[in-house]
Amino acid sequence: MVLLSGGHPKRVLVQGVLFAAGASIGGAVAYGALGAVGGAVPGTSSSVGSIALGIGCLWAVVWYLHPTRVPFPSPQRQVNRRWAEVPLIGAIHFGAVLGVGLVTLIRTPLVWAGAVAVLATGSIRSGIFYGLAFGCARSFQVLRQRFYKPRTATDAATRVLLHGRRYHRAGTIAAGVLALLALGEHL
Repeated sequence: MVLLSGGHPKRVLVQGVLFAAGASIGGAVAYGALGAVGGAVPGTSSSVGSIALGIGCLWAVVWYLHPTRVPFPSPQRQVNRRWAEVPLIGAIHFGAVLGVGLVTLIRTPLVWAGAVAVLATGSIRSGIFYGLAFGCARSFQVLRQRFYKPRTATDAATRVLLHGRRYHRAGTIAAGVLALLALGEHL
């Protein structure tokens, strides 16, 4: 990762904190705005949002379990490298772009399921809370990759081999649990 690489450890830590703050704030603002847009649409409510989330999560379970996954429409590049390398401001900018999620590389249907659910609730508050959680989770993944150092060669090899399987299983389980929770009151 260019923006959090090299340099003095304190500077890398500051960049990491700014990156996480940018992701959280970017997600809160973007999804809060999406909730506001949903509020202008007639028929949106928390129950409609729950149903949309449940259907989206069931779709995600099917997508994760399918042997050939259809890629999602998304930009091919996340952030202009020149912007990402600007000290401090680049970390905030890159974090904000990742915190929005819809303008980056999308590798899971859960991003779209969450966006549709926020839109369907029509609630600014729900959008802000979802965006904060989404931005924090996205920043955690990037920061974990930057700051986690495998202790042995076996740890590193195991991490590479199990990376894809573990996250697909985790995504499937998370989507299934969210679907059951969201649809539970409507079944």
